[in-house]
Amino acid sequence: MTHDETDRARFHDLLTDPATAGKLDRALAEDARTAPDDVPDYQVIEAMIQYGGSFVARLGQAALCADHVNLARLRDAFPDYWRQYAEMVRLKPVRRSEGTEP
Repeated sequence: MTHDETDRARFHDLLTDPATAGKLDRALAEDARTAPDDVPDYQVIEAMIQYGGSFVARLGQAALCADHVNLARLRDAFPDYWRQYAEMVRLKPVRRSEGTEP
């Protein structure tokens, strides 16, 4: 058996073993939650301000005022909102507001 065949067999065993498959599913789901976004922060912030409710719009306004440390804190504190509005930007470009940077 070649090295590639051995790796394929091991991978197949991992996927078909119920105990391992559950761990793999959880790891993939966690990776999807923490994967870096391909949408720039300023576009996510604009979408939050433009389309968000009162809380999310104000969160976007706070993000506009934040330095890089506090922006990271906001992203870490509200990752679900960040992903939701990043996905919105991917689906529909956001009109830029006055005074925001590209």
